[in-house]
Amino acid sequence: MAYFPFASGPRRCVGDRFALLEAKLVLATVLRRRSFEVVEPADLEANLEASITTRPTVPVRMRVRER
Repeated sequence: MAYFPFASGPRRCVGDRFALLEAKLVLATVLRRRSFEVVEPADLEANLEASITTRPTVPVRMRVRER
C-alpha cells in the first residue's frame, strides 16, 4: 500500500516541506504546553494495527492537563 500525501514527481505539492514543518511545530507546541498520562494502562505491545498509520487496536484513555 503506497501513501503519498503530497504526490511526487514534477506535479508534487510545492508546500510539502512547509506543511511538514508546520505539523512538527504544532506538535511541539502542544507537547510543551500540556502533560499527558495514561488513565488505564493497556497492553499495547502486540496490539498494533498497521495501515497508513500504526495505531492501537483498542482505545488508549489519556488524561491531558495544562502545564
